[in-house]
Amino acid sequence: MTREIQLQKELVEAIQSAYLENKFYEVKQNCEALKQLGELPNYIIKIIDKADTAIQQAESLLEEGESLLANGYPNKAIECFEKAKKIVKDHPDVETGIERCKTQLIEAEDCLEKIKKAVDEEDFEKALELKTELESLNRDLVVDADHLLQDYQILKKEKKKRTLLIGLIAGLVLLGLIVVVATYFSSVQKIQDKKAFINLTKIAEKTKDPRKRLVLYKNFLSKYPKTLFLSYFNAVARAFVESFF
Repeated sequence: MTREIQLQKELVEAIQSAYLENKFYEVKQNCEALKQLGELPNYIIKIIDKADTAIQQAESLLEEGESLLANGYPNKAIECFEKAKKIVKDHPDVETGIERCKTQLIEAEDCLEKIKKAVDEEDFEKALELKTELESLNRDLVVDADHLLQDYQILKKEKKKRTLLIGLIAGLVLLGLIVVVATYFSSVQKIQDKKAFINLTKIAEKTKDPRKRLVLYKNFLSKYPKTLFLSYFNAVARAFVESFF
């Protein structure tokens, strides 16, 4: 047996063995080497076709896995990479893809721990920022983050209620002060009105001329237009008018 025939035999055996193990990249490599030694048998050509089909299926799964990983679904992505590995065991991008998924899962768990720590320290702004980061790493853990932040949402609502309650109380207090101040000034005004009226009557008694009295009354009314003794002045005015008839 010549060296060339021996090499062909070894390559065929290697192709068949790789094919059974789903090592289709190895199948294609050995087929290329076999092709250099002569025309390929039909069954080898069929193996190459099956290898190409398997590689295409694996690459489609790898593409889907990359998309899932980029969108924050490393668990689903790793499933795609594992399926691709079953189809093409020796695909060069499968293992690196799986490792990147595992790394992203670890980063997501670390991010969730940081959120828990931030919540314990009541640093809710930081916790919310970390939640956004977590969404890009692993959306499946966002539910856990929301659960950790549930107390914050409750505190936020309670704070809002307290703010509204304080505002309402402050408004009522202010309204009460306005009423008290208005009542006070009204009372003071009544006292001043009464004192001024008493002084007026004393001066009016000493003033014999009705016309001068009328001037005194007019000046008083201009200063106290809402006097409590307005009925008195109306009576004086009527008496003054009647004195001419």
